[in-house]
Amino acid sequence: MADPKAIFEDDDASKTKGDVLDAQPACLKCGQIHRMMKCCTRCHSAYYCSRPCFVQHWPIHKHSCHPKERISEEITHCETEVLEMQEKKTLYKIVQRDKALTASSPRINFQKAADALSDKKPDKAQVQEPENDAILPGQEITLRYNKEKHKFKVCDAWEAQTIFRKMSSFLSCIPDNMRVIHKGKQLSVDTVRSAVSRGAVFQVLGEKMENEEGLVTKDVELLMQQMGLERNTAVKALRQSKGVLIDAIMTVGNK
Repeated sequence: MADPKAIFEDDDASKTKGDVLDAQPACLKCGQIHRMMKCCTRCHSAYYCSRPCFVQHWPIHKHSCHPKERISEEITHCETEVLEMQEKKTLYKIVQRDKALTASSPRINFQKAADALSDKKPDKAQVQEPENDAILPGQEITLRYNKEKHKFKVCDAWEAQTIFRKMSSFLSCIPDNMRVIHKGKQLSVDTVRSAVSRGAVFQVLGEKMENEEGLVTKDVELLMQQMGLERNTAVKALRQSKGVLIDAIMTVGNK
């Protein structure tokens, strides 16, 4: 790189001391007036007291700097140096920002999660029952859920666990926190079968399942596994991220 001092000209090299004192230009950057001022060799109209002032002021001065002669190699090198310094600062800020995001975001092993999903056995709640319940003998009961009444048929052949699972699926209620109350008493798997009779009324309490229509089931399960979320929370996060799994992970991780 050329000597930085060669970028400037000594404006008073051919002047007497009296001439310098009579009309001495001020530095365009800091406004100071020195005995030895430097001149831009490109336009010969801008003066600076030092090289740092010239480098700092160049982004502004370059818009009005019109060469009277051929652009010298020295000013070109100077401009390139300024641009390189700005690019390095910008790159440094980007790297620091990415490091901060990486440190605050959970580490996700997508391959491990994908392998786990491929080996995962179907959940009992997702196993489809034969669609012939309508022709099986049973008792019709009433389910009250979310201020609504629903007629529900309990087949005589169903076991107690099947009754709970069918109720949960019918009402779209999360089975893990679903409570079934009959005549003021909360029923368990062991007592629900004995409480079923024609016309019986059951109060069901619990959180309603989020609608997963339009979402990829594997994305929901992957989000649950990687972030330790309940299914409803994972579905909501995907809804807010418009079905984009990476955005959903970042949103949950930043909370």
